[in-house]
Amino acid sequence: MTAFPGTAVTPATTPIPRGSLNPRGPERWVPRATPASRQVGRAVALLCLALAPIACKKPSPEAAPPPAPREGSTPPGDAPRMGGEELRAKTLYLAREMGLLVLRRQGSVSPFGLTLDPAGDNPRTFFPRDQRPQASSDELLEATVAHLAQGRASAGVGALAVVTTLETEGGQSGLGIQVETRASAVFLVYPYSRSAQDWSLGEPQPTQGLLVGPLLHTARQ
Repeated sequence: MTAFPGTAVTPATTPIPRGSLNPRGPERWVPRATPASRQVGRAVALLCLALAPIACKKPSPEAAPPPAPREGSTPPGDAPRMGGEELRAKTLYLAREMGLLVLRRQGSVSPFGLTLDPAGDNPRTFFPRDQRPQASSDELLEATVAHLAQGRASAGVGALAVVTTLETEGGQSGLGIQVETRASAVFLVYPYSRSAQDWSLGEPQPTQGLLVGPLLHTARQ
């Protein structure tokens, strides 16, 4: 099993009504208004290339075709599946690194979504701000949730993440990340701060329930 730094978490156990917004915990975290910006998705696509050895496996154009399956082997259509805990950890790792990249480029994180297939490959991102640069954070979060909900029934979606800047009434900002697989879900908030050199994420704060949804891990119940 591959180890992904900083992803040892306990899945949420409190069910939340579908479609509700529930940033709850010791402090109440709520979506924060973020400045308009274009083409965020291109920057994160570059990050995908940088993380290629771990999470963005793509066949080389020069790669030889796969050998014909032997008798008794797994049929071509039955792709291998990653274990639930490892898939959740990998999705969280990618979502956190992508969110940190956007934070470093913009100073805040507009809501976006991420999906991986059941094998933990083929990461796909959705940045509604690329198409709606003037939309509010609430509108962008709703658009992200709607987009992920449309694809949750697909067998090609094994895990998803919702990522956005959140803040408390006291003015503390944090990177909110909700990760779901078919079997579990977790919602974390990483408080962040900026030094003279760079942005940094603190230790994730405990929360109760989920930010939105659930979207995936109850979709087939």
